[in-house]
Amino acid sequence: MKATNLFVNQKETYIYLERYVNNGSPSGWHKKHTTSYETNPFTGKNSFKLLKFYDEQRHIELIGSNELLEFGFNYAHPDSINSEILKNCGITLEETDFEVSPISGGRTMLIRNHQNNLGYLKLTYDTSRIGRVDRQLTYNHCLSSYETCNAIKKAIDSNQTLSGFGIQLEPAARVSFLDNNQDTYEWGVIYREYSPYPYSNDEVLLVPGFSLFGKDIKNPEDESLIVQFIKESGSDPCEYLLSVLKMIVDCYWEIVISCAFHIECHGQNCFFEVTPDYKIKRFIIKDMDSVDKDIPLARKLGLNTKWKSYPFMCFDESIYYYKIRSSYMYDFKLGEYLLSPLISEVTEHFLLEPEKFESYIRNYVREKYLIKLPHDYFPLDGCWYNCDNSERLAGQKRKYFSHDNPKFR
Repeated sequence: MKATNLFVNQKETYIYLERYVNNGSPSGWHKKHTTSYETNPFTGKNSFKLLKFYDEQRHIELIGSNELLEFGFNYAHPDSINSEILKNCGITLEETDFEVSPISGGRTMLIRNHQNNLGYLKLTYDTSRIGRVDRQLTYNHCLSSYETCNAIKKAIDSNQTLSGFGIQLEPAARVSFLDNNQDTYEWGVIYREYSPYPYSNDEVLLVPGFSLFGKDIKNPEDESLIVQFIKESGSDPCEYLLSVLKMIVDCYWEIVISCAFHIECHGQNCFFEVTPDYKIKRFIIKDMDSVDKDIPLARKLGLNTKWKSYPFMCFDESIYYYKIRSSYMYDFKLGEYLLSPLISEVTEHFLLEPEKFESYIRNYVREKYLIKLPHDYFPLDGCWYNCDNSERLAGQKRKYFSHDNPKFR
């Protein structure tokens, strides 16, 4: 993708970036379990209609408010035409009157031509796994998304956070409780807004995090977008990269300190707002149902520890990996999946030393943020942790591995 073409047709450009300027997950699991060929974001159709089913005669829970979720029916992925759960429940599927395009994860859809809504529907996907995990959205997934989103919005509104980041709000969800062979299957859908909050009228393009350093599948000879942005803006590569890195870590740590949350901040769960002169204005986070709520940290910082969704996505000493969770989310998910690829892409192209950027961020985080946190926030052995590259199977503990010399703290 040529940076000079980004603003020609912004909606189509955005979908193109999501689907094709995308190296996929570093774990490789996006190739092992995915949606059907026709609906896969890498190989499928540009757009298609969702399915829906009427659930008025069943128990439902509405969380928040959005008109798309208030019509007496719920939504299903086109692949769910083969859903055994829906068949067992005697549910008939029919097409919606609007089309959607899949974004990178495969089960979150950008609404294309609905007259009143430009946003996303994040769907339950039940016919297989996507990546390494099941993709059911339960009531607790949906409730946690809503609670987490509201807490971050409140922190922004009360000026507890910096102005260099925003959030795609998730103000509503619908959950249908389906009787399935003497069991109940919770079929949830989350509505996500398109325009990041705090809302702005500035002319900007949303660029997925992974698209800054990803290769264009259809135009592999094109330079990465972050390299093009630096060149087209006439910026100093060091200053440009440092500005982006600080924007990211500021967002991460401001949320830790103001909410006691760990956001899962890899390249698929974030955006960058880019201006027509190729400057990065804001860092945008999304996917609130995957955010950790750190209960002991909240207690120490005097923050909220009471959540209706408890114990879902609430972590404390009873969890076997609690003491390394902070490292896993920051050093591994953020550091290895977002910070390191950005540093590598810019330093390799402009012949810079990556260690200098790692050292700068390491000192920046220590001096600005770690002094505000308990001394045992990170593992006391001084190591950073990642996990095995395996599927997440019910009842099976994941293995975690320690490494010396954290790069970014």
